[in-house]
Amino acid sequence: MNVKVRKQSFYLVICFLLSPLLALGGIFVEIYNKKKYAILIFSFFISICAYIYIPSGDLYRYYLLYTQYKDFSFFEMITDYHLDFIVYILIWGAAKLELGHAIVRFILVLLCSLMYFNIIQKISLQYIRNNKTFFCFFILSFFYFPFLSILTGLRFGAGLAFAFVSTYYSFVEYRKIKGFIFLLFSAFFHFSFIVLLPIWLLALNSKIIISRWTVIISCILILCFNTVLLSNFSIFDDFLIYNKMEAYSSGDDYIDTVSPLLRLILYLPRFLSVPVLFYILFKEEPSKMRNYLFYLMILVCLFSPFETPFGRYLSVLFLFSFLGYLSDYRIKECNYWKVLLLCSMFSFLLQIMPLYKSIKLTNYPSLLYTPYPIAFFKTYETEWINEHVGTTGEILN
Repeated sequence: MNVKVRKQSFYLVICFLLSPLLALGGIFVEIYNKKKYAILIFSFFISICAYIYIPSGDLYRYYLLYTQYKDFSFFEMITDYHLDFIVYILIWGAAKLELGHAIVRFILVLLCSLMYFNIIQKISLQYIRNNKTFFCFFILSFFYFPFLSILTGLRFGAGLAFAFVSTYYSFVEYRKIKGFIFLLFSAFFHFSFIVLLPIWLLALNSKIIISRWTVIISCILILCFNTVLLSNFSIFDDFLIYNKMEAYSSGDDYIDTVSPLLRLILYLPRFLSVPVLFYILFKEEPSKMRNYLFYLMILVCLFSPFETPFGRYLSVLFLFSFLGYLSDYRIKECNYWKVLLLCSMFSFLLQIMPLYKSIKLTNYPSLLYTPYPIAFFKTYETEWINEHVGTTGEILN
């Protein structure tokens, strides 16, 4: 039997190397059978998808940095940035080694997906015995994985994945030192995660159990009086994050400048994940993890006047809440996951829609007939990029 299993694994790996897209069906079958190596191959699959994605949107800015860094010394590069330096170091290293700007996306998606799915698999195998349910939880987990955020923006998505790992080690395995290290690295990817440090410390060290109604009332009061809070925001001008918030509170990035309808459309994909918050609020038993999520809910409300930070911390809250849901042993006793699967699927599809032109230009069907190693030779010349991508990263045709 073991020989047969090894042969199946070998054939699937060979098929994947020759035709990544063709092997996808077999990968899903092996994930259904709870094979760990299949999740590893799946991580390599989404990583090559990230690698061949065209440099549009924020990625165009990173492409420009890549071209600039070819002539930069390490000191010249590092003096331009402060806390969140990891992605810039990776881009600088890729530029100096002439590896191509896309290799950074490949590395980040591969690293983050391996960490993320390892945790998902570790938790799921403890409680879920049925293969069908396990597979559905894997698909559900993929929809929550910040793949699109890493793909299109690098820094925040990678930071979110590291913060997710930090939350797991801190509040599921109770390994504080390891959790702190991953949280620190998440801030090194994106400065916004440094804000999580105070509530992380508070949730780990406080013995007070926060009631759900305290959180609900606090959030309502903050949302009602956030204008007053905003007017006094300058009292925090000695903090590192103040300048960032000040920039977000002016111009087109300020949420009050957009219409309610546009605001609804903008956040609809995220609000489709709201059901997981109801589980945390009304189902999950009191714990340090639940306290952490409650503090995070309050934090999200505090940042509600600022469009970009509000959206980012909302994404953090949803992903951490999903971890809280997944780590609850009672999930095997109910079918609430079906609601989450349906909502997260629609949320994922809505997030893909704005990327339609970029995805179409990327030509993902080529992975059907392009061997995996050959896909690394797919590059976008400067002339092609200038023809198809505008100066702000928009698709021209």
